[in-house]
Amino acid sequence: MYRKQIAVSVLALGIGLAGYAQAATQNIKLGFMMDESGSVASADYLAAMDSLADALSANIPLATPAVAYEITVVSFGNVADVIVNKAVINNIGDLAAVNAAIKADTYSNGFATCYECAFDLMRTTVGAVSNTDIGILNMMTDGNPNSGGDGTAGRNELIGAGWDSLSFESVGSGADNTDLAALGFDTGGVGGLTILGTDAVGGITDPLNIAFVLPVSDFGAAYTAAINKKVQQIVTPNPVPVPAALPLMAGGLSLLGLLGGWRRRRPAA
Repeated sequence: MYRKQIAVSVLALGIGLAGYAQAATQNIKLGFMMDESGSVASADYLAAMDSLADALSANIPLATPAVAYEITVVSFGNVADVIVNKAVINNIGDLAAVNAAIKADTYSNGFATCYECAFDLMRTTVGAVSNTDIGILNMMTDGNPNSGGDGTAGRNELIGAGWDSLSFESVGSGADNTDLAALGFDTGGVGGLTILGTDAVGGITDPLNIAFVLPVSDFGAAYTAAINKKVQQIVTPNPVPVPAALPLMAGGLSLLGLLGGWRRRRPAA
């Protein structure tokens, strides 16, 4: 899946040469899966949804023409439901509509915890993530799956559909974080994610290439800080990696050399 990092580098190169060629829009698909199983209290679920809505409203940029964000939010218990369906953010009205939809969701007490339900609904709702797009998934959960399988089949189908990473916020002490680390994935490969320290939001650095499991102590301030940091790191442009920057520099130097040579070869007036 390193092809997606290459796509980001190519995008940066295109922006750097904007005077000579128009860069194509980079589509970034963001999928959020929110646990509302029976072990999550109504007030906790609604607080987490408010935190997600506020994080998106505060951080999704509206003035980046080379990047288009598409947001999908799914809740899950023993079944899964779509809360936000592939909302493309073009303006402040689009972002306000996403915020309102998330905050208007009600708690349905889904009893069991079905990861497969969430994974399958996210995949069928969004469809394939193309080679030139980026797909970043995030799951908030307070426990391991106890219905519909362990999530491996659905995770593998997400990878097959082109998604690039899956990270977790593990709230409370009900989930086995080692299992979550094995289930998640990033562009470096499947499984073996880093398990960060409890509430260690500083460890969220690059959700595309360095997916994570973040243990979170509560659904209040701790989860608010976690999801806000996650969204911040998604939308903050990373520097162009050195291997991609070198051709940009070389190209610029070559162009200067060509112009310099042309000037030297012109006949004197």
